[in-house]
Amino acid sequence: MPFRLTAFVVFLCLLVAGNTPARAEWQDQVSAEAEAELGCDVAYLSHIVERSIDGKPLVMVKVHCMDQRSFDAVRYDKMEPFKFEECTTREKKSC
Repeated sequence: MPFRLTAFVVFLCLLVAGNTPARAEWQDQVSAEAEAELGCDVAYLSHIVERSIDGKPLVMVKVHCMDQRSFDAVRYDKMEPFKFEECTTREKKSC
């Protein structure tokens, strides 16, 4: 009986892992750039927008730092670095 339970748990873990979406390459890039440029240890990303405009991948995202700061980040082309703009207190209240 314990073997069947263990096999079932392993099966469920593999099923869930197979359905987990892969982390996009740009997510690692924005995190690394935020760390290098802003000293931001990224806690999480939100408000993610990915679009293709004139065949170029546009990415807009809100970057939340461990120290409670947050930034809007945008990249208009895969070959460009992200541009960051810090959210003000007023913007944080409306987010």
